Amino acid sequence: MTQPHVAERGTGAPGALPLFPTHSLARVLSMKVAGWSGYDDYVIEETPIVLSYGGVPHAVKTATPADLEDLALGFSLGAGIVDAAAEIEGLRIREESGFIGVDITLAPHRMAALRARGALAQLPTMPDASHATDAGKLPPLRLEALDHGLREFAQARPLGRQTQAARVAAWADGEGILRLVREDLDRHNALDKLIGGLCACACEPARGFTIISGRVCGETARRAIRAGLSTLVSTSAPTAQAIRAAQAAGLLLIGAARPGQLLVYTQPHRLVGAMPVLGASPTAAS
Repeated sequence: MTQPHVAERGTGAPGALPLFPTHSLARVLSMKVAGWSGYDDYVIEETPIVLSYGGVPHAVKTATPADLEDLALGFSLGAGIVDAAAEIEGLRIREESGFIGVDITLAPHRMAALRARGALAQLPTMPDASHATDAGKLPPLRLEALDHGLREFAQARPLGRQTQAARVAAWADGEGILRLVREDLDRHNALDKLIGGLCACACEPARGFTIISGRVCGETARRAIRAGLSTLVSTSAPTAQAIRAAQAAGLLLIGAARPGQLLVYTQPHRLVGAMPVLGASPTAAS
């Protein structure tokens, strides 16, 4: 059994390596018009960070586990918990099961003010494994349909085109035709809106695929799994935690998706067919 990481404020030398891994290697399958190629690629790590003041949890941040002293100080200043760095008298970083704790000691007058606010945080919990997808009961996903959906997705973002500030979530059926599109300034809100919209329509979420803009973090993957989605496609990259959650639940996870190219992180056996040549029309279903 490994001993937990514990660091006190002021013990780390400038430029020292972080206490916790910030990235890891994942096996990736790259799909382009020319075909498949496999390689190991770096993916970013994310970890729930529990910020506690005086032993009381106050906030949970999902973050890259590096520069945590800076995170604690920046959050404390930005949230108005302190007005100056000198009002933080001590800081301790510790590793717990499933999260990293950052214990912050405030000056007495600041601690009294925080207690008066009565703010407590809910500690992070592990996802419910009962939402796992039975990939054996799902139809294969044709690359031609996926490519068609990506081409439609590039045009299906009116708010994003007007403001350059909106995230998009869309659901396509098995033929790659977009049936539902939702936008929001926050990527989680956009996905929640899409999931809510799918509940109100007669479509079967697992029989198509979902495309989102922005990265896929662990929470995004877990929301997709809980909602019964079978395939999650992103125009950006997933985190290591998202890949682990998708693999455990049978979710087909695809990143860096563009017309004519994509990266497959989990469940590649569910993909069939070939990627159409860029500019060509997708092949009709047989």
